[in-house]
Amino acid sequence: MKRRAFTDTYIKSLKPRERRYELGDAGSRGLWLRVEPSGAKTFWSVYRRDGKLQRVRLGAYPGMSLAQAREAHQGVRVAIEQGRDPAAEHRQAKASRTSPRLAMGETVGALAEIYVRQNLDGKRSRKEVERRLGRDILPVIGPLAVAEITRPVIHALLDPIREASPSSANATFSIIRRLLNVAVDRGLMVANPAAGMARPAPERSRDRTLTPEEIRALWAIEPPLHAFAFRWLLACGCRKGELLGARWTELEGNAWVIPRERVKTDAVHVVPLSSLMRELLRTAPRVNAYWLPGRGEGPLRATALNKVLNRTQLGDFTVHDIRRTVRTGLSDCGVGRDIAERVIGHVVGSRVERTYDRHAYFSEKAEALEKWANRVRGILAGEAGVIHHLGGS
Repeated sequence: MKRRAFTDTYIKSLKPRERRYELGDAGSRGLWLRVEPSGAKTFWSVYRRDGKLQRVRLGAYPGMSLAQAREAHQGVRVAIEQGRDPAAEHRQAKASRTSPRLAMGETVGALAEIYVRQNLDGKRSRKEVERRLGRDILPVIGPLAVAEITRPVIHALLDPIREASPSSANATFSIIRRLLNVAVDRGLMVANPAAGMARPAPERSRDRTLTPEEIRALWAIEPPLHAFAFRWLLACGCRKGELLGARWTELEGNAWVIPRERVKTDAVHVVPLSSLMRELLRTAPRVNAYWLPGRGEGPLRATALNKVLNRTQLGDFTVHDIRRTVRTGLSDCGVGRDIAERVIGHVVGSRVERTYDRHAYFSEKAEALEKWANRVRGILAGEAGVIHHLGGS
């Protein structure tokens, strides 16, 4: 257990990781802080009784301040000195409640923990919901009592998000609405204030594709690890999440086999390796199990790619626009619609076919990706004819 004297500055600086972790306060023995993947932070009082570790949840930060946590922890220590077992008392009090609902004064942060645990367990969307909760929602309204959430409060939370990203504001609003539906179901609110509210911003279907000049700029991105990531996305049109989780063990002969757990369509996706993709793989560093290694043994975080993109001169551009560019480019190369859709992992054909025939249309997909590889090489070489075919905005 890593220990360090807690300060507000230090606690605020702690970032979420892929798995939750705990830290001890060097200034108060037995006071721990748990940091969840969602970014939620809770204080715990920890002690041993009969050789076993016992825990008492004190409260969520910043709703409970560091000073309040130390005071509550001291109360637990006094109870222990009196021969009592605070953890057992806490469990008994919880079991004796006549209603399983949260207390009427419970916070949004506590409600969020229940929502994630009971509604998102085992779902692929859990990680993204936890990310938005930790980044956009809980820092603002996490310490508030559920009953304090009104439409003006929701608007105040969403307005700055909408200014930066309308689509992010809409996604955040959807989470808030579902979260408050749980509050209504548990009797914490009479009605959901988000019900009937308009989405924060209208969303238009994007048709943005990269011009040849932008493709060359994307190919020139540094540093090398990020360069590999963007070049790979351009070489095959895969989804960002599919690449970020890619492991070396997923390479099977002349194919990249993406497991269904990382594929949006919930089916294994087999991607033939073009000559360009094989060249790129030879440049990828083998640091850990992932093609894109992050800190420690994990993969690179998605936010790292977004930060690099924000430093480029590509303007209104998202990672997903690369995927759209590849799909448009495949058609430009004369690839038929069904094959082009299969190349980028869209649903084509029956579920039985997608589930049992992983290598369906493999040779056709391989030919399509090789055509696209040659087109990309031509763009990078500045061939005028190729540039003419891939215009767009």
